[in-house]
Amino acid sequence: MPLPEFPHAETKSLTSWSNFSGTIQKGAVPLYVTPLAHGPDLTAAGALAPQLGAVRELLRYCFARQLRLRPVGTRWSFSSIIEPDQVILDPGFMSGMLRVGPASLTPEYSAGRGAQGFAPFWICGGRTVAMTNVRLLEEGFCLQTSGAGDGQRVAGAVATGTHSSDLRVGAMHDALLGIQLVTGPDRCVFLQPERKPALSEAFVLWLSSVCGMHVQHIQDDALFHAAQVSLGSLGVVFSVVLEAAPAYRFVRRITRFEDRNDPALWRAIRLLDTGSLHPDRPHNPDHLDVVFHPYPESGKTSAWLTTMWKVPAPPVLAHAMPVPLAIASDVMSLIAGLFDALDGEITTDLTTPILAGIISDETEALYAEGDIEAYPGQLFGTNNLPAGSGASTEIITDHRDSGDLMRVLYEVLDQHSARGEHLLGAAALRFVPSTRATLGMNIKPLNAYLELPSIRNEGTLAIYDTLFDELERQGIAYTCHWGQQHGMDEARLRAWFGARVDRWKAARDALIGEDGKKVFSAKILEEVGLS
Repeated sequence: MPLPEFPHAETKSLTSWSNFSGTIQKGAVPLYVTPLAHGPDLTAAGALAPQLGAVRELLRYCFARQLRLRPVGTRWSFSSIIEPDQVILDPGFMSGMLRVGPASLTPEYSAGRGAQGFAPFWICGGRTVAMTNVRLLEEGFCLQTSGAGDGQRVAGAVATGTHSSDLRVGAMHDALLGIQLVTGPDRCVFLQPERKPALSEAFVLWLSSVCGMHVQHIQDDALFHAAQVSLGSLGVVFSVVLEAAPAYRFVRRITRFEDRNDPALWRAIRLLDTGSLHPDRPHNPDHLDVVFHPYPESGKTSAWLTTMWKVPAPPVLAHAMPVPLAIASDVMSLIAGLFDALDGEITTDLTTPILAGIISDETEALYAEGDIEAYPGQLFGTNNLPAGSGASTEIITDHRDSGDLMRVLYEVLDQHSARGEHLLGAAALRFVPSTRATLGMNIKPLNAYLELPSIRNEGTLAIYDTLFDELERQGIAYTCHWGQQHGMDEARLRAWFGARVDRWKAARDALIGEDGKKVFSAKILEEVGLS
């Protein structure tokens, strides 16, 4: 049967599909559609009409036949949130970006956040975080926060709740000021909150002009907060407006602890007070996380605490963009090193002492002592994890439960180690403040995120499952990162999010209706009772 053709788009079929880590192995995908590149002048009337037209015609095709469509970015997610069914939309060329001008801002925003030096940027959903970092630095700005890697596309990063460990900002979705969704073949909306909107009507008129169709302007808190973490299921995220901060660099410092139960370490975790660890720096850091060794050895480091302070930095000219540092503030980079060190010997025959030594060596190299100063795009950059080899889950609890979370983790690790099953990686504990996003994972006043990236084998996956069950058995409320492997079902999701589940479902009904729910469906929604 011949493939359908769409204007300004490349169409093909796939015999098989997998995500980067290999946690999803999919058979044939009949229809894979990539809207082609836009022209150089994004300010001209109709500049994005061909791209948006390709998306609309693809949606018309899917709505008419009730085909499930999944937007797929760089395939970095580990969970079924990106698992396709019949149709894939590849937004790779949907990468436009502009700074929002003064005439497109509300007076309230200009007099408030604008006067403090913050600036909104309009960014198409297919642009990568790395590309965004480069453009922002050229104009003297940085993302307020991002994930620990920069390969994700912006739409996917915000839709899955991507975060870092900034103690004052939250996650990427918390920097959103507006969201443009294509919710059907003939409907496109721009969402803002009711309270203190940043974008004026002039901005929405401009957006309608460059897109070549009417963009409906909706100021509604419930709809906006639902769309902040859309799970790719409230329509196609065509563009967003993100608020950027004046350019800054991080000063990063590593503090090592031989005892993972060291009182000074746990004072820092429980109180977020690190003053005694850095008497030369009077202020607590902007960013704090801890990497724990899963199988600590006597006399060696068992925990590495990372503190980072933001310091003002000058704008960077396009021809002088900084070369990425040969370090990363990301435990995923440790997994890449482990993969090489283990040299394919990923079996349960590995004894705990041998594995512990390898993890120590790799972690010591990654988290070397001494201050480093770098732009966030240099610290949160790429990693070298081989394709098809990874696994990762991230468990979120109330910050007040951090001690119990780590206690249960080590109980589970010891239990599985006794039968030859190991986490082939390390544990990273991060802290993220609260969000208004309806299904943002960080709904508590302060949230603890425990990430467990690993080389994938059956033992690792068994550890994840036991940890999910044991937390529930001990009454420790938790959720999991939308983009990582998870242990969530309808009851567990409801236990964490409560009435937010109903609010998100109601917003989905209002935005895309019954026909849209069939097209913008996803396996993860069925797994957790959101379909």
